[in-house]
Amino acid sequence: MLLDDLVLEVLCLICQELDLRSIISLRQVSRFFSDLTHSRALWLSFLRSRLSEGCFLPHYIQDYRQLDTDTLESLVHRLTTLLPKWTSMSSVPATLVRLDLSLSVTWVQLVAGTWLLVASSNDCESKLSCYDLAVKPTQGTTHAYLPGRVRTAKAEIQEDGVVLALGLAHEAQAVYVVTLHKPANETRNVFCQLAQLQGSSHVLMLSGDFVGCAVRGGLNTPHLFNWRTGAVYEMEPPPGGLDLPVRRSVPHLMVLWGDQLVVVRTNHLEIYDIRHDTRTASFSQVIEVSGIWEVSVCSPLDATPQSLSLVAISPAGIEMLSLHKLDETIDLDQSVLVQMPTRPEPGTRQLPAIEHPLICSLRVGASGRRMLWISAAEASADALKYPLRLFQAPITTGTTTDPIENHHLCSTFENDEDPAIWGVASLDFDDALGLVTVANVFGELAVFDYGSEPPFREHRWTKDLACSPGPLPPRLSSEPIPLSLLPALRRSMTDEEMYQSRWCPARPPLRNHFPSEYLWAGTPCDDAWLLDYAYGEVLIAYTMNQ
Repeated sequence: MLLDDLVLEVLCLICQELDLRSIISLRQVSRFFSDLTHSRALWLSFLRSRLSEGCFLPHYIQDYRQLDTDTLESLVHRLTTLLPKWTSMSSVPATLVRLDLSLSVTWVQLVAGTWLLVASSNDCESKLSCYDLAVKPTQGTTHAYLPGRVRTAKAEIQEDGVVLALGLAHEAQAVYVVTLHKPANETRNVFCQLAQLQGSSHVLMLSGDFVGCAVRGGLNTPHLFNWRTGAVYEMEPPPGGLDLPVRRSVPHLMVLWGDQLVVVRTNHLEIYDIRHDTRTASFSQVIEVSGIWEVSVCSPLDATPQSLSLVAISPAGIEMLSLHKLDETIDLDQSVLVQMPTRPEPGTRQLPAIEHPLICSLRVGASGRRMLWISAAEASADALKYPLRLFQAPITTGTTTDPIENHHLCSTFENDEDPAIWGVASLDFDDALGLVTVANVFGELAVFDYGSEPPFREHRWTKDLACSPGPLPPRLSSEPIPLSLLPALRRSMTDEEMYQSRWCPARPPLRNHFPSEYLWAGTPCDDAWLLDYAYGEVLIAYTMNQ
């Protein structure tokens, strides 16, 4: 009996015993085997097998049974490549995109494994860009300009497309809600403005209709903004008010949890009840926690509505904070996922001990199943090189007994072409597809791919999210908007240049006093900049004696 005499079910079972290279080779044998290896049933079987082995699907793929055959095959190839890398201790990803931009990158986010959103700026202009990874970057690029630099931002896939909430810096101090559209009879996408809130900034949350902001009118006053209706929801101050050291700086995070709002601060969580009739958020309770340095939401698709999980960097390492609603109470469980590395001893050449954080830049993947962070534990002033390593690991639950350290995946970027992750790196992570994007203040940008190898197969994993019905909202400017920022103070300035700087109201001569309070302009490497970026806290409301 010949192979092509067997029934389709038996042939599919035989093909499942082959690796993917053999499947592609079999496809070249005859038209019959070409049709067989393009069978949708075959690739569905392969996908189910990969899912049973520990792979998972992106959150934006709602039902894999509705995918076309080409998407199923591309997904199986990617998951098959990812699976062994997740269990290895080190891996060198392929470089999917590498760009050198003329502006400093302050925010990046991957959307649906296809679009890369980038906010970049300098003292003269602020640009918002979108790179379509499914086509060549030179062909799939969209740019728009903003009246202020983007300091914080969030993006989310919603029913009517991709929505971005952008928090602009003090020169504009506004929140812009933006979407990506493809106008009729045009080939390129454009950025369009959906809503705007003047006087607010520092975006900490985007969830459906609501944007969570931390600053209003120049004060650290958390509030909610319904961008569809334009309503601002004021938040009732907790006991003791906001004028306390633990509340004077902006929160780490805001999270909508059903009809409640969770505000994450350095040493406690604040719970608020949202009241839509009065457009307010009333204070409910405070839950004390150990010190939180950074935090991200962990929300896999199988999470229950009664639970909320957060992954945070604390003095103990990387922790999981799990909130559970039980009748009228909320319980908190804390568990350590990754122990804080041991701080190395000072070098033998009388060099100072390491004072920088050993773990930073925590990111949870879009599917909530894996996490990414920068480790500086190996970096020391006594070494010939100062490597910062990029680590990723699965987010485990209390049901597993296998130590998470056995599944750390480490990548060290030492190639001259790789972006410097020590240059205030902006990171994002698609854990299901194995995509990592890294950008920095030098304008270096790269997308690393752990799930494929050259030659790359470009693929769009969802429908074109820029194609949405309805009228086209107002477009953002396609021409640079001058920011009108005064130049910062520098040591080499003459008195005339100082008169034209940001410190022009001060009395000259300034040079004798430069090392003191004049280092607080927020320019790269001055005291305010280091406090903001190197230490991760924004102490806007503190006074000199505090």
